[in-house]
Amino acid sequence: MAQIINFNSFVTPNVTAQAEVIAPQPKTHINPFENRRVPWSGIGNDIRSASCVDEAIAMSGLNWELGLGDIYDGAGHVIPHYKAITRADNGKVFGVTKDKYKPVQNADAFSFADILLTQGATFEKGGCYKGGEKIWFLMKLPSRSYGGDQHDLYMFLMNGNNGKQSLFAAFTTIRAMCCNMAHLVSKNATYKVSIQHRGNLEGKMLEAQEVMAGATAYFDGLTHTMEELRNINLTRAEMGKIIEGLFPYAEDATDRVKRTAVEKRNQLTNILYNAPDLQNENMNGLRLVHALTDYESHAIPARRPEGFEENRLINLVEKPMLADKVIQLLTA
Repeated sequence: MAQIINFNSFVTPNVTAQAEVIAPQPKTHINPFENRRVPWSGIGNDIRSASCVDEAIAMSGLNWELGLGDIYDGAGHVIPHYKAITRADNGKVFGVTKDKYKPVQNADAFSFADILLTQGATFEKGGCYKGGEKIWFLMKLPSRSYGGDQHDLYMFLMNGNNGKQSLFAAFTTIRAMCCNMAHLVSKNATYKVSIQHRGNLEGKMLEAQEVMAGATAYFDGLTHTMEELRNINLTRAEMGKIIEGLFPYAEDATDRVKRTAVEKRNQLTNILYNAPDLQNENMNGLRLVHALTDYESHAIPARRPEGFEENRLINLVEKPMLADKVIQLLTA
């Protein structure tokens, strides 16, 4: 039986509530759904041939060390009790920290990944963000089928070199037929787990166990999430109501803000009704969530700033997705 959802509660107060459902976009000679690529395409380095962490570090361009440097005031005096976290090979400053801080070197941060290789994971890509402020490995796990679709399973290992962000693992899926990246809300499991760096061999074993336990719980829980979403039937009007709530604008917003919100609504609606991979899916919660993950993975803004692809990938890894917000609404 379809669940009854209070969609009015989802639309942000004090915004326009256009009830009109945007019609499917007319087909043109340009197919926006062709040549979908994974969000990390063109980002980082290919490390699939690496047989150990040391090789993966070198192939990722992460074989440099962190150092601590003095900080000076305007008069040239050393500021006590604080140090600058620097990249030793070029002096780039990543952050400021207390002088007792000990940076975790790149190779040490991911050293437990050697154990993950013995448990079915393989190296995929590696790289750094903003010159090394954050470093990451992408590792692949055996594929699974969810909701009748093949999904490739991945985990990002990421560490911050700025003194603010600690080591964590984030789990994500790629829907094989359309390359959508998603870390959907999973039943009783989180897509991201923090990892306590311990350093010794026993500690590496524990770190690897934490990562694999988190991955197993998360990916197992997705089956329930997909089934629950497929059983939530939605009308086109209800779909439109949710989309409006995702991209609201205030009554007194500027024309530019309104145009941006409407363009986002139109892009998502076009995916929802016209994406080839969704044509065999009924109008239900799962179809909407698949459209959202497509939008977040592939939509191109009108203004594309420098580093857009890299920033989008990091945001997809670190932050909740719009799809998560919708899943929480539909399954509340």
